[in-house]
Formats: sequence, structure tokens, C-alpha cells
Amino acid sequence: MAAAAPEAPWSAEVAGLSARLAVSAELRTKDWPFLLTYVELRNGGGHAPISVPFDPGKVAFTVVDANGKAVAVPLGNPYNGPFPLWDKPLRLPTDSTLRFSITRHAAAPRAGVVSALDLGPQAYWHFAATDKGPFFLKGRFTVARDKAAESWAGTIDFPPVRLPPNP
Repeated sequence: MAAAAPEAPWSAEVAGLSARLAVSAELRTKDWPFLLTYVELRNGGGHAPISVPFDPGKVAFTVVDANGKAVAVPLGNPYNGPFPLWDKPLRLPTDSTLRFSITRHAAAPRAGVVSALDLGPQAYWHFAATDKGPFFLKGRFTVARDKAAESWAGTIDFPPVRLPPNP
């Protein structure tokens, strides 16, 4: 089993909510190169419960290299798989943290891929053994204010988290 990656710092708090990403290679194998990706949401102490209309489609993900240069999403790859429904807000009690997976497994890796990061049809990256890195995942989560709904709204910038190195 691969060692756990160091934890990323928390984002700045926005309307009582802070967040971070976590990426793990614990299940990655030669035949199944996918990295596991998690979101952690935190309702800091002293805040009322928060309803968060989370949907990975509301996050603009980017992978960058050590110089901050964006790594391109591979073009022309087949993408087919289940898409979870995110139709209910996530409720965070006061002084709580919620961690959940946003990993998908629908971007078919090409030959030679040793690590695959799949977060949706517009957000997947494949890495060959020759891709030395380090690489970092970051994102921006935005929810517009909905006057009809009593839920969290704002923009959170996920601090970059280092991807596990290629095997």
C-alpha cells in the first residue's frame, strides 16, 4: 500500500466554510492506475450548520507542474462511465469536517499510463513513467447565491496539493 500524501493546507474561510483536496495512490496498481481524490469541507467552530450545494462540476480543476504551468488534459481519449448525482446539499454541523471522494474511473488510460487523475470529462490527466513532476492539483469552487435556497454561496480556492509521484 502506498504511503499517504501529506495533507494540503485548508483554504481561507469563506462564509464559515473552508476546504482542501487530498490525493492518494493507495489503490493504484499497474493495471488500475487511478489516483483517489477527496474533497474535505470544514465548518469552523462558532458557525451555525451550513448547507453546501456541492457538485464537482462547479469546481474548475487544474493540474500544474512545479513552475505553475498548467498540464493539458489529453485530447481524444474515450470517456464513458457513471456520473454521480449531486442533487442534494451537503449539511455540515457546527465545528465539523466532511471528507468524500470525487474520483471517477471513466477516462480510459492509454498504454504507458502509470497514474491517472479522473475528476470528470473536462478534468482528467494521464501520466507516463517519464513524467517526472512534481505535479499539483488545485481548484476553484464557486456557488452563486440562490435567493430561494438557504445554502452556502461563495468562491473557495483549494490550495494546491501535491500528487503522489509516479511509480
